[in-house]
Amino acid sequence: PSLQELEKDIYFSIECNPVPSSNDYDKLADLTPEELEVLKNEAVLSSQNKMQSAIQDLFNRLLKTLLHAANKLRDDDEGMQIFRDTLVDNINKAVEAAEILNITDDDQLREFSGKVKELFDGVSASDLRRDPQLRKETADKASELAKRITELF
Repeated sequence: PSLQELEKDIYFSIECNPVPSSNDYDKLADLTPEELEVLKNEAVLSSQNKMQSAIQDLFNRLLKTLLHAANKLRDDDEGMQIFRDTLVDNINKAVEAAEILNITDDDQLREFSGKVKELFDGVSASDLRRDPQLRKETADKASELAKRITELF
């Protein structure tokens, strides 16, 4: 992969936060109401940003697995592409993560994870290998769902 592709997929950030001690709260009494309001707003904004980032990560997991499935389930010039059983397993894991980790109860995440779950519900990798029509329909629907997720962001 190119450097630009890697930069999109691999990143990190460092946030340094001191370990609070009981003496820290004594210092709050010395702050003005305006300074307390600024601290409160910063804490709320930081929390909201972390929650949004967590939800975005869940969408990215769904999107990545959908795009991979759509690509692998399409026949190429030589016929059916090789794909592993983990293709369906990884999609199910991404859906499960979206369901469990949707701590903000995001409606769109719930909707899309439900649609992905419905698309692959009861479908195995063996089914997809044996049935060219099912494979094509699943690839088309996975592509459409991936496109719709991409349009959100």
